Amino acid sequence: MSGYDVLNINARRIMNTKLVLAICCFSFFMSSLQAQQFSLGPLVSYNYTWVAGNDNRSDGFHGVGAGAKLTYSSLQNWGISGMFAYSQEGFRNTIGGLETKTTLHYLRIPLRFDYFFGKMGDDFRPKIYIGPSLGILGKATSEIGSAKVTVTDSYKPFDLGLAVGTGFNYRLAPSTWLNIDVTYTHGLVSIPENGADLKSRGLNIGAGVAFGF
Repeated sequence: MSGYDVLNINARRIMNTKLVLAICCFSFFMSSLQAQQFSLGPLVSYNYTWVAGNDNRSDGFHGVGAGAKLTYSSLQNWGISGMFAYSQEGFRNTIGGLETKTTLHYLRIPLRFDYFFGKMGDDFRPKIYIGPSLGILGKATSEIGSAKVTVTDSYKPFDLGLAVGTGFNYRLAPSTWLNIDVTYTHGLVSIPENGADLKSRGLNIGAGVAFGF
């Protein structure tokens, strides 16, 4: 065999190796693109909230919420979610035998870092998550007995908390998921304008449907 033939064989081997590597890289790239997905859909929630600080804790308040949730997941077990939701929050106290109920109407914008258990093709995907939760106050009212007054100026326009939770996604149909979440939100800043040390606390049970695209 001549040196020329040996060079041709080596060249073909190098080309074949490069072709295999290129095919592997392309396959990995395409599988990565296919794994990337968004889901978007409506949600509703039940909220149980209160305030706490300086060893004081108010009575609980029952409220509701509704909004939309967007999730992006590019990896099998990791994702990120953002929500825009109306959230009815507040607290109750009894003063002089009269119950005082304060209602805080927030636009909640939580950002969550999700970890999904199982594999991407599974119909049932348990999850855990953590992330910040920003609240933008729209209106605040207080009810003392039969009297109701607006007290929006008595509360700060923003609330910031840390949310942690768990839940699951269940596939109802191709690209359609039922989402169930249970979240605890721990307020990090005092919410009254008068400087009192009262921070928001809350438990939230949410349900929604997400459509993948």
